[in-house]
Amino acid sequence: MVERQVLLAEGVDPFGRILPQLGTSAAGPLLYMDPATETPKVGTTEPWTIINTTVDAHPVHLHLVQLQVVNRQKFDTATYIPGEPKTLEFTALPVVPLKEENGWKDTVKANPGEVTRVIARFDLLGEYVWHCHILSHEDHEMMRPLIGVP
Repeated sequence: MVERQVLLAEGVDPFGRILPQLGTSAAGPLLYMDPATETPKVGTTEPWTIINTTVDAHPVHLHLVQLQVVNRQKFDTATYIPGEPKTLEFTALPVVPLKEENGWKDTVKANPGEVTRVIARFDLLGEYVWHCHILSHEDHEMMRPLIGVP
């Protein structure tokens, strides 16, 4: 089973503005035009660990995908280095989702300084996206391609 560790991060663009980005724990922050790293097989359900290194809560939306929140867990943001998965150290035990988060969803709130674990069901072939549902973040590259493969 494929288990994905995806990343929510913030960098700085060439003009000194905050650049919200997505990526993976292994690769670090990526741009939308970078090759797709999320290529789930159609008909599978995958566990995703969403690592939020930012100071903001982000509503993470997976287009055309249903997901369920499994749990959340705080981690040490001072020692975690995106691109170096072994530096992810937890500082608390996992907590169960809120009552209103039970059931299948297409968006999940990823809190700052926490990993949010979900299971995601992939039913469609083709290219679609996952992204932060904050409009200004969508406009500034906090979006990644997602390709359902046979």
